[in-house]
Amino acid sequence: GDRGSHPLGMLRRAVRWLVGGAVVIGGSGYAVHEMYWYRRRQNALIAPTELHNNQKWKIDELYGALGESAKQAEKNLKARKLVLYQYTTCPFSSKVRTFLDLNLIPYSKIEIDPFSRSQMKDFKYRKVPQVHFDDGELVLVDSFEIVSILAPIVGQKSNEDIHKWRDWAGNVLAKYLVVNLNSRITDMGANIRYINSQPDMSRDTKAKFIAAGAMMFAVSQCVQTTHRMFTT
Repeated sequence: GDRGSHPLGMLRRAVRWLVGGAVVIGGSGYAVHEMYWYRRRQNALIAPTELHNNQKWKIDELYGALGESAKQAEKNLKARKLVLYQYTTCPFSSKVRTFLDLNLIPYSKIEIDPFSRSQMKDFKYRKVPQVHFDDGELVLVDSFEIVSILAPIVGQKSNEDIHKWRDWAGNVLAKYLVVNLNSRITDMGANIRYINSQPDMSRDTKAKFIAAGAMMFAVSQCVQTTHRMFTT
């Protein structure tokens, strides 16, 4: 009879499919793992505090000249050209956008390609969010640092409680958001719908973010393992 319909032939085909699928899944998982740790190494090349210390005199200029009123410093800030480098779906980028919007600070946005990050290839610091002033004359990075530097200029006084909550939001809440939004394959459906609803993202960028779902799932697993976090 037909060899393909023989039980032994069917078993062989099934085994080939299983082995092939395991190789593809394993290779993809390894690639995602390597990309994750490669980016971790890139991101560790310079710390936000070091980057800001190297620009201290430029940051000091934000607070205005000696004797200049606080209102004038705020007016000067809002007159400058600000560009936010971001991922629309990143909670840290969302924090900076919310701060800028609530304080009526004008800015434009550049969406970063989630795979190549080509828009940041010449930057010393390779994570989002970043706020660039006047075509890179001054660069602020890290959502906690960005808000902490700009808040006094718009009249927001800082204290220990505010710093505590900002620190908690960045170091605890954001990690749980990453884990819980990507902990299961079924979560990706809701994520895809959210990405598709974003008006500022091009079709190509949306496709890349959706394709990055496997990477974010892997990141979620790494975060859970590193910080001993478990979802139910």
